Amino acid sequence: MKAGEIAAHLDRLVEGSAAVPRDASGLVVGEPADEIDRVVVVFEVDEGTIAQTEDGSLLAAYRAPPSWPYPGAGGQAGGPARRMLPQFLRRRIALYLVPPEYAGFAGGLADWLAETLGLEEARPFGPASPRRYLKLAVFVPEGHEDRIREAIAGAGAGHIGHYSHCTFQVAGTGTFLPREGASPFAGKVGDLERAEELRLETVVPEDQAGRVVEEIGRRLGTAVRVAGTQVEVSRVAVVPGAGAEYWEHAVAAGADLLVTGDIPHSIARAAAARGMALVDPGLEATEAGFAPCVAAWLRAALGGRVQVETVSPPKLWWVAGG
Repeated sequence: MKAGEIAAHLDRLVEGSAAVPRDASGLVVGEPADEIDRVVVVFEVDEGTIAQTEDGSLLAAYRAPPSWPYPGAGGQAGGPARRMLPQFLRRRIALYLVPPEYAGFAGGLADWLAETLGLEEARPFGPASPRRYLKLAVFVPEGHEDRIREAIAGAGAGHIGHYSHCTFQVAGTGTFLPREGASPFAGKVGDLERAEELRLETVVPEDQAGRVVEEIGRRLGTAVRVAGTQVEVSRVAVVPGAGAEYWEHAVAAGADLLVTGDIPHSIARAAAARGMALVDPGLEATEAGFAPCVAAWLRAALGGRVQVETVSPPKLWWVAGG
C-alpha cells in the first residue's frame, strides 16, 4: 500500500482542522509513492520505537522527536532528531505525525480519557481550532430553487450560527449543448440551449463537505460537484496532555474538577483560589490512549490491506519506591 494512501486516511482523523504553523504534521518523512508493508502506531517517537519498527514501515505518531524542525521555524533537526533522520531514510521508514488537534476531535484523546474515567454526557469546552468552510454553488433552473435549497439545508449546509437555510442567489442565463449520450433536463441533443437559471450559493464546513455532498445527492437522486480545595464534584473537564492553560475555560464551562497533565504550580494556586479542583496524572497517562485508539480506527479504515500494530515506548517517568 502506498504511503500517500495511508496518509490520506490518517488525515481524516482531524479533517477540517486549521493548521497551526509551528506544528509539524502529516507525512513528514517519506514520499507518497513509497510502498508500505505495515503501519506502526506509537504515542511518541524515540530511538527505541524506531529500533522496534521493521524496514519499509510507516510510523504514525502523536509526538515528534525532541528538536524536530517545525515549518516556518527556519531551523534544522538537532539533538535526537538529527540522529533519527538518517535511520528513517536508510531503513525506508516513513513518518506521519498526527496533528495535536486530534485530542479534541470526536473519538479523539479527550473522548478516550473521559470514557476511561467513566464520565458521562461528554461535550467539548474552551476554544476550538478555527473551522474552515467551503463554498458550495449550484446552478438551478428557475422554479426549482426552493427544492434545491431545502435539500442543501437538510443535508447540513447553509448553517451559520443560529441560522439555517443561509444562501445567496443571483439570476442569469445559462447555456449548454447536450451531446450524444446526454439526457438533458431541458433542450435537445445537438442544440445549444439557453435557460433562465439561478446560481445558488452557500457554505459548508470543510470537514462535512463529503458527507453533505453525498446527502444532497441522495435527497435529490443526482450527483453534486463541490469546488474549492476539596469540592463536591458534579462536572469534570478533561484535557489530554499538558492542558493546564485551559483551566479558566473549564471554570467557565461549569466544571468543578480538571484532569490534565503537567500542571504548573502557579496555575494550581490560581485554580484553587477559584474553587477548581485539579488532578494531574501526568502527560503520558492522559495521552496513553493514542496508539490503541488510532490503531483500531486505522485497521477498520484500511480493511486489512496492510498490517497495523502498536509499539509502547518505555515510560519516561516512574514512581520512586513504587
